[in-house]
Amino acid sequence: MTSEKPKQNILMKPIWHLGGTFILSVFVLIIIISVNLLFTDRIPLVTGDGSFLSNVGIILWCVSATVCLFASMLIVDNKLPQARHFLMCSGLLTAYLLFDDFFELHERYFPMFFNIDEKIIYIILGIATSTIIIKYRQLILRTHYIVMLMSLGFLAISIASDGILNPIEIVYGMLVLVVLSIIYMYVLHRYLFKEYLLMVFLMSIGLCIAYITLQSNAEYSEYIFEESAKWIGIASWCSYYVHTAYQLVIDSFSNQ
Repeated sequence: MTSEKPKQNILMKPIWHLGGTFILSVFVLIIIISVNLLFTDRIPLVTGDGSFLSNVGIILWCVSATVCLFASMLIVDNKLPQARHFLMCSGLLTAYLLFDDFFELHERYFPMFFNIDEKIIYIILGIATSTIIIKYRQLILRTHYIVMLMSLGFLAISIASDGILNPIEIVYGMLVLVVLSIIYMYVLHRYLFKEYLLMVFLMSIGLCIAYITLQSNAEYSEYIFEESAKWIGIASWCSYYVHTAYQLVIDSFSNQ
């Protein structure tokens, strides 16, 4: 009987994958905002819908969908059938997110032509994502799932701050969650505390920066918070699926 367990850590350890993804996405974000502040004072032109950052995010959606769908066709079906189906479902979901983001389907066309509120679309997408995670949870747990969790977390923050919750309330909640997680890991699972110390450090810095930005009452501060969370979520989504697709394809061929 062929095992469906993919090899772990083909490229790097999960914590370095997580840290590298977070640092690189934040670095790109800082560069874009800095250039904007130097040459213009209109933040939405650089970070809003149809902006440079938005278009780069759409490219990453496209990369993720293409990689997932192409990798699913490379995997030999009788070797890793679950992996093939997981990549296929993920690729189709990402393809929808690509078109939704590019054409602003949930903001314009669904409310206009079908009278469907965008919150309903968010709920449907949440159900679809949860279904994939639950159905393929055993496979996902053998990948760098911590990067997927980071992606889903930042995308959820972006959605929640889009008229659902006040951004500063989200930051307060996340600060409390981080502190509780640190205490839990240190007291009960010190090996996890050591392994994810870098992640905790990066998250703490990011939350402090977000708190200072929102408390400064600077123009567009809440807008920057929402779009920054969305960008990091998309970048993490792309990073996770590119690595996972490579991991599963290599494992498929090595089992032949």
